[in-house]
Amino acid sequence: MNSLRRNLVCRKANPQRNLGNRLKRISEDQPIRNNGKRKGEKGLLKKRIVKTLIASLFLIVGCSNPLSDQYFEPITVELNPRLEVDDNGFYHLPLDMSSWQTLHRFSGMVYESDIPKEVQKVYWDASHYWFIGDTLGYAYKRGITDDFEYVYYDSTAITWFEGFEVPTINCCSYSNAEGEVNTMFAPIRTMKSDTVTVWMYFYNNIAEIHVDSFKVILK
Repeated sequence: MNSLRRNLVCRKANPQRNLGNRLKRISEDQPIRNNGKRKGEKGLLKKRIVKTLIASLFLIVGCSNPLSDQYFEPITVELNPRLEVDDNGFYHLPLDMSSWQTLHRFSGMVYESDIPKEVQKVYWDASHYWFIGDTLGYAYKRGITDDFEYVYYDSTAITWFEGFEVPTINCCSYSNAEGEVNTMFAPIRTMKSDTVTVWMYFYNNIAEIHVDSFKVILK
């Protein structure tokens, strides 16, 4: 194996000598004319030189990374918290004090080179969460319509483990055929007057992460 490797290195380091040896062998195999010149020597020499140069070019191209110069369309997400915003850029969400949680939908539009992108996964996170006590109370079995309106079917009493951590926002969602992406935000009434930071992030076509955020004041 070592001798083979040394031979390969020598051949790679001395391309002119190899080319000369090949041309010498080619010329020795050609018949001799009466005037001392070998038949077809000049034309054959040119063809061999061209073929050798082309083979060397393919070798150089083949060693490069085919993805290094590949272009990927940029992906962007335009957020729409669907809330009033003040002069400082803070959004305001009034809490329903008659309910334990206030539900609100955050939206956004996903584009790939300014064209709505379907099935793009978007991740969400928020600075606030809460812990469940011994008994949460009643949870309603519900569905959601195409207009994002909840439909309640039945109620069930549930008991959770004490200390169970509950996030205030759904973790992830996918964009639809129109490029729209949505997630649900559900702060609780004891968070009144707090300012919640919401993060949105996603990965582009080459696994680079993009992060955006906004702040919501709970009124």
